[in-house]
Amino acid sequence: MQTSTAMPMRGRTMFHGQTPPTAANYGNSAQWEGFCALFNEAGDTIEGASLRKRPTGRSTECVLVRNSSSPAVAYGPGLAVDFEDGFRKRRCDALATSHTSALAGFVDDKIVGTVAQGDLFWCMRRGFAKVSAADASYTVNQAVGVDANSEAVADGTPDIYTAGHVITAATVSSGVPLLEVDLNILH
Repeated sequence: MQTSTAMPMRGRTMFHGQTPPTAANYGNSAQWEGFCALFNEAGDTIEGASLRKRPTGRSTECVLVRNSSSPAVAYGPGLAVDFEDGFRKRRCDALATSHTSALAGFVDDKIVGTVAQGDLFWCMRRGFAKVSAADASYTVNQAVGVDANSEAVADGTPDIYTAGHVITAATVSSGVPLLEVDLNILH
């Protein structure tokens, strides 16, 4: 008999509600590391329809990566993370800092809370995303990079570290500026 494991939905981690494996046991779930998926964004609920959502036509490309940080770093939604050396496109071991060459992407913006050490989560790499911003002063089409606090920051000069471009001006939610970005992380 075969055992199958379903991929987590956006907003959830692989071991949601369970204890994630320790570093010594990463091999038991390593086959899921690096799995890529394209998620279509849903908009407002269609009036008169119970649970259907109207598609917005926007999509987000994500890769399933493991939080392998040591000491443990709890990754929050919309924060930028770096790939672990030797495990590119499979594991993230640190929050990203300015002009990083190993930028993995941004933690799934739909996650509530944080990602525990050893858990697998969706890392947004291309397409529509809401990311934590350093401040709310951005203009449409402005290039976006990453600052020392793992937040999106205006990047005045396009270079290899540009993570994407601003779609709409930032909105502030619970005191945190959120920025709608068209990600395009190629490395």
